Amino acid sequence: MKALILALILTSVLISCKKGEILKDDELTLKRESYLGNELRIDGYYQVESPSTEWSRVYFFYRNGVFIETYINTETGEFEDVENYSKSRIGTFRISEDSIKYEKWYPSSGGGLPTYLHSGTITNDSTYLLTKSIRPATGDESTLDEVFHFIAYSPKPDSTNNFVD
Repeated sequence: MKALILALILTSVLISCKKGEILKDDELTLKRESYLGNELRIDGYYQVESPSTEWSRVYFFYRNGVFIETYINTETGEFEDVENYSKSRIGTFRISEDSIKYEKWYPSSGGGLPTYLHSGTITNDSTYLLTKSIRPATGDESTLDEVFHFIAYSPKPDSTNNFVD
């Protein structure tokens, strides 16, 4: 029985390997930098315009250059558990004049976690439009058309994490 379990574990490790290495998560290409500007308000969160489901995607941005993605129930206004977020819910962002970029890990159905870099334009201090998504590791690119609006909220969840340097 122990030999069968060991064989299954070894087989699953070998299946998840690529050229003899275990697949690793993509590295973030957008390094964390403190955000000292006022182009976007960060005393709350940004919610995608016109959510089409009961759960709407939201982003919390922090002065330390980190952001957290979570979801809010559009009927109750309750957040998904934000204190126990995973690596695929956190990333880095950068704002320069009227542009915004952010990158985070995404869940994967096999292998390591891929990262995607999203970019767009800032309309005013409480609205931005995402227009492009790219996977830096492969160059795969797609067009986006997502508008996010600011909603004041306090206290924000803690941005301390073990994933972003």
